[in-house]
Amino acid sequence: MIKLVPQRITLVFFLLILGRAVFSDPYFSTGNDGVFQRFTIADGLAQSTGQDILLDSKGRLWIGTQDGLDCYDGKGFKHYRPLLRNETSLPDTTIISLFEDKSGVVWVGTLGGGAAFYRPATDDFIRIPAGNDEKSLYNKEIRDFAETEDGRLWIATASGLHVLSSDRSSLSRVTSTAGIYIERILTGPKGQLWLGTKNGLAFFNAEGSLQYFKTPLGNRITELIRWDESTLLLISDYKNIYYFYPATGEFKPYNMRDKNLAGATIIEHLLRDSKGNLWIGTHDRGLFRDDGPDNLIRHFTYNPEDYRSLSSNAVRRIREDRRGTIWIGTYFNGLSVFAYELQRFHIARHDPLNQDSIMDNTVRGFYLDSATGELWVATSKGMNRWFPKEGRYKRYSGEYGNFPKEFSGNVRGLYRSPDGRLFVFSFNGIAVFEPKADHFIAYEPRGILHPQYLSKKALALHIDRHGNEWIGTQDGLYVLFSGKNRWERFIKDTENSASLAGYYITRFFEDSQGRVWISTSSGLSLWTPGVIGFRNFKRDEKDPAGLGSDYIFSFYEAPDAFWLGCQGGGLVRMEKDLSATRIYTTFDGLPNNTIYSILPDHFGFLWVSTNRGIARIDPKTMNIKSFDEQDGVQSQEFNNFAYWQSPEGLIFMGGVAGFNYFDPNMEEKPAPASKVVLSEARVRSNGRSITCCLSSGKPVNLAWAERDISFTFYSQDFAAGKRIQYTTKLEGYDKDWSRLGNKNTIDYTNLPDGHYVLRIKASDIYGSWNSEEAVFYFQVMPPWWKTWPAFIAYILVLAALIYGIFRIALRVQNNARIRLIKENQRLEELVAKRTADLVEANRQLENLATHDKLTGLFNRRRMDEIIADEIGRSGRYKKPFCFIIGDIDHFKNINDTRGHQFGDQVLTATAVALAKGLRSSDSFGRWGGEEFVVLLPETNLADGQKIAERMRVLMEDAAASTNYPVTMSFGIVEFGLGDTIETIVQRADEALYAAKAGGRNRVETKGKNK
Repeated sequence: MIKLVPQRITLVFFLLILGRAVFSDPYFSTGNDGVFQRFTIADGLAQSTGQDILLDSKGRLWIGTQDGLDCYDGKGFKHYRPLLRNETSLPDTTIISLFEDKSGVVWVGTLGGGAAFYRPATDDFIRIPAGNDEKSLYNKEIRDFAETEDGRLWIATASGLHVLSSDRSSLSRVTSTAGIYIERILTGPKGQLWLGTKNGLAFFNAEGSLQYFKTPLGNRITELIRWDESTLLLISDYKNIYYFYPATGEFKPYNMRDKNLAGATIIEHLLRDSKGNLWIGTHDRGLFRDDGPDNLIRHFTYNPEDYRSLSSNAVRRIREDRRGTIWIGTYFNGLSVFAYELQRFHIARHDPLNQDSIMDNTVRGFYLDSATGELWVATSKGMNRWFPKEGRYKRYSGEYGNFPKEFSGNVRGLYRSPDGRLFVFSFNGIAVFEPKADHFIAYEPRGILHPQYLSKKALALHIDRHGNEWIGTQDGLYVLFSGKNRWERFIKDTENSASLAGYYITRFFEDSQGRVWISTSSGLSLWTPGVIGFRNFKRDEKDPAGLGSDYIFSFYEAPDAFWLGCQGGGLVRMEKDLSATRIYTTFDGLPNNTIYSILPDHFGFLWVSTNRGIARIDPKTMNIKSFDEQDGVQSQEFNNFAYWQSPEGLIFMGGVAGFNYFDPNMEEKPAPASKVVLSEARVRSNGRSITCCLSSGKPVNLAWAERDISFTFYSQDFAAGKRIQYTTKLEGYDKDWSRLGNKNTIDYTNLPDGHYVLRIKASDIYGSWNSEEAVFYFQVMPPWWKTWPAFIAYILVLAALIYGIFRIALRVQNNARIRLIKENQRLEELVAKRTADLVEANRQLENLATHDKLTGLFNRRRMDEIIADEIGRSGRYKKPFCFIIGDIDHFKNINDTRGHQFGDQVLTATAVALAKGLRSSDSFGRWGGEEFVVLLPETNLADGQKIAERMRVLMEDAAASTNYPVTMSFGIVEFGLGDTIETIVQRADEALYAAKAGGRNRVETKGKNK
């Protein structure tokens, strides 16, 4: 761990300068040190072989396949194929060459249909066929195109060379090349033309004849590029690479200093990019990049365990676009895209097809020997040792007999002690490296061990500057203090606050004062020389010096603070006096709350690895920049113990898919500017495309009915994926720029008539907006009702309206009198209707006043009136009448058990059932609650009893309709002399009580009043 304390800053800068001299380009990967973006059939490609690739000056991406030509339009790939009876379609499905001339015309060479060029205005092609006449091509197989300084276009076929005039009006055959299979054309200054043919390298001289140069091995030239102003580079017979010096006619073999490159059966293609690096594509060994003779050749292959690796080991074509992005067309698996700006981090990982790679991807620790350049990498299965001169890793594991078997598969960390010993920690103990025997053995601590020490439970080891040796185990801490011969044990004691924080010891850190920090599963303990016991730190929200969690993964001492990385608890800044902490989490911008490592750079930034990639933190402002898999991070998830920083400042971070290494002190260069392309404009109302007008620069007029319009656009930074953001502004409509995120379409609806300018910007991968804009001018024409003919029509119509109004006014006066009469009639009819409504309302009010709302029977008030009237009538005419009171049995129980709503249903059913047993002259009412009364005029007691008995039997109907065994008890009396309402009711109640007392569901009577 580097600690940038003030007195060491000068030394660090010296080491940085020295490190850059010694390690100009340190390399620790056996291959696939880079990330690629892929385009396959799943992304919309017509076919899986990328025969050729072209990103033209308009920003269109063209891909030639074995099933036609693809063009990316921002939404996906548009496919062009030959169409029957369509002479403006492609002439053949297999595309083998693409080229853009200086005027921006895209040329297409096919395997069996000749050449064609694209017309954007009509979105079709003009064919140049092969034939026997002088104005046609020698052969249908078009191998290459080239344009000389004078604007002439040269076309190479399988049977000779052709030249098309600068104005493209005439095609001529180069007769000296008739019958020659020409693979490649390379132009030079002053109209020079070099040809790669089956017969060798040929120079096309001013007289039109060919001068051949034979390579030492093989004559067929399958690839030809310019290395520099005075040197060519070529492939002969798909196997050999040569430099060629035209001034001397000398060939020099290219140094294939990589065994995999030397073993390739077919070398397909060459590209020297704008950085001067040489890319070599092979048919069976993948892709190679030569960054210069002082560096190892980088090797890229398909790795089935890594979706960001090269998509196939069979490389067909390599191209570089204007941004410096490298495009690789492969056989059988589409395209791979390599962008230098996305290679911020080097990657090393296990390759199941390469025994020289690390043995597995779960990386647990590092140590770099700066003197030898050897890197030790601890992985889950064992140890890996990098030999820089050989460019390979040697493996140490139980499988190879050079590592304890019981530790293989359980490695958890790596530690180099101050005395130079290399220790490996596992979940089954500690191993140490024996250099002479070149193997690891189980570590046996010196001195007299504590009786409770078990080596298989040892998890970590540390030797401090005082010579004290510390071993952390699963059941406590063991220390052999300097000058002592007996180990001491420290454990957690709940009754002693100065005891260790926990039993399970995971690792150690040492600060500049020689204090040892012990990470346990229950908190952090601090040992200070000369102080008895430990000071403990735990997760405690009430403690100003509390931690983010009890489990500490990483520790860094800055000049002004300690920084602690927690498991799930974020990043902790602790004051140097240990008095207070500040905890930073995802709420402060961290990508994740688990911090595996904290390492500095000389710019003052802190680099941390997490479970969501790598982050760079400015500790002064806490501005945080995150990096993920698209930046070359091995995966989102990193590991505990798996970090290291060399004295030169080189950082190593390991995770679950290999490890990253990078120079954090390298100044970050801005990403190349990315042009945004407006690829489609379409009227939504009728589907009309105005895409052909986008590149004209002239305003486009849209009819009023076409004021709903949608635009599609895209960035030429195809390797960045969804990290590209877009912003648009429609001048004349939008007040400000609208940020769209990574959405690359925008719709406008119901635009007013007027002039508009659409401006579109794209960001780079880091979110900075590029200054270059895509601009489109258009005008929405006014609707017909806003034109001059419409305004003249409005004046004429207005005059006609005024005359019409005058005529109508006279008619209105006559009609007004008629309307007044009709209105009076309507009001009289309305008064009559309102009067009738009032009478009906009064009737309804009267009914509500005399009837029970639930059952519709007479209420008690009305029954009192009827009884009083009947008493008077009976007294005058000496007519008998009977009065009955009925009460539902156990009604309270019905309400209590079944609820009041069901009780109401029983009351209603009772009213319906009893009414069936009454005469039309009888009066029937609800007395209250569950009581009902009946007045039977001109009825003696004997007849009244019969009616009451019939009512009792009719209660069975109520029981049936409610599906409940409801019964009723009745009391009946006959009017006698001297009776009043009160006495009749009282005697009826007494008869009812007698019925209740007699067992209910019966009829009882009470004699006349005496």
